[in-house]
Amino acid sequence: MAGKKDRYLNRWIAVAKASQFAPGSQTCAVVDGAGIAVFNVDGALHAIENACPHAHAPLSEGYVEGTHVVCPWHAAVFDLATGELIEGPCHRGVKRYNVKTEGDEILVEIPQE
Repeated sequence: MAGKKDRYLNRWIAVAKASQFAPGSQTCAVVDGAGIAVFNVDGALHAIENACPHAHAPLSEGYVEGTHVVCPWHAAVFDLATGELIEGPCHRGVKRYNVKTEGDEILVEIPQE
């Protein structure tokens, strides 16, 4: 029988196939109704919430400059490694998710609430 604290364990959810996600790739996955933008920057994987806090633009459609993504609508800039807002019309950064590969699966860690 599962203990009470098991309800609060984080889950790792498959969001893409590693073999189909070359450096320079980016995509969006929907997990539990929330959009998660996943980026492969020179082989390093990053995952952040997909909606820009300013006007809810899809960050997965943004332009990547180094380890930053530029919002496609109003040019807010976010750090892919931390989710921090670098510049732009927003007042906050975006949520960042842990990401890893296992075999051919790219997995994102989803916190249980």
